[in-house]
Amino acid sequence: MLRWFRRIWVRGSAAVVLEIRNLTVDYGAVRALDQVTLSAREGTVTAVLGANGAGKTTLLRTISGLVKPTAGSIVFVGREISGRPAEDIARLGLGHVPEGQGVILELTVEENLRLGGLIAPGGSRERRATADRVYALFPALVECRDRLASTLSGGERRMLVIGRALMGGPRALVLDEPSLGLAPLVVAQLLASVRQLRDESGYTVVLAEQNARSALAIADRSVVLDLGRVVLDADAATLAADEQLMDRLRRAYLGF
Repeated sequence: MLRWFRRIWVRGSAAVVLEIRNLTVDYGAVRALDQVTLSAREGTVTAVLGANGAGKTTLLRTISGLVKPTAGSIVFVGREISGRPAEDIARLGLGHVPEGQGVILELTVEENLRLGGLIAPGGSRERRATADRVYALFPALVECRDRLASTLSGGERRMLVIGRALMGGPRALVLDEPSLGLAPLVVAQLLASVRQLRDESGYTVVLAEQNARSALAIADRSVVLDLGRVVLDADAATLAADEQLMDRLRRAYLGF
C-alpha cells in the first residue's frame, strides 16, 4: 500500500488543488497558450490531450515555473504561483516529470532517487522510507538500484524519473508524455502506476498525453487542447465511451 507516499491528504477530499484561469503564453509573436482555463481536484487524474504543437508541454512547463506566462493566473493549494521560480513551486509540493527520459545518466538509480529527495522535508529516515515506497511502486527498479542510469531501458528510465519526483514529497504531479517512445506493455505498466498513486495515495495528477485512449482509461477529467486553446473539457469516462465524439476528436484535434 502507498497511502503514506504523501503527507497531506484527507481521504474523500475533493478540494481544488490546481486552478488555472485565462492562462496565456507568448513566444515572441507566437501564442502558445490562449486563455487556458482548467482545474484539478484532490485525488484525481486530469488528462490533457492534443496533437504535437497543441500546447501541452508549454502548459505543464508554465504550471511548474519553467515558462513565464504572459497573462492569467495559476493557483496551487491556495497560493498564486504564476511567474514564481520553479524551485519555489517545487518546494510548495508540485512535482514535474518532463517529456523524455530526464535522468542523470552518470548516477546510479539510488543516487538519482537521493537527489530527488534533497528538497523533501524530514531527515534521512523519512527519505529512506520514501525510497522504499518508490521501489514498491516500481519493482523493476529494485534489481537496478546500484546500476548507472545510462544502462537502463527507456521504460526503466521513465519509472526512475517519476520516482525521483516522488522523492521530493509532492502534493501533485504533472507528467509530460510518459508514454512517449515506449512499448505498449511498458505504457500500460506506467499508467497503472499513475492510477495506483491516485487510488492508494490520493495524488492529484495532470497528465499530458497524445495517447488518448490510454490516458482516458485512467483519467477522471479530460481537457483537449488545439493550437493553445481548450476546445473540450469533459468527464473522461463519458468521453471515452462516446465513439462518435472520440472519432471526431481524433480527426479534428488529436492528429490521427
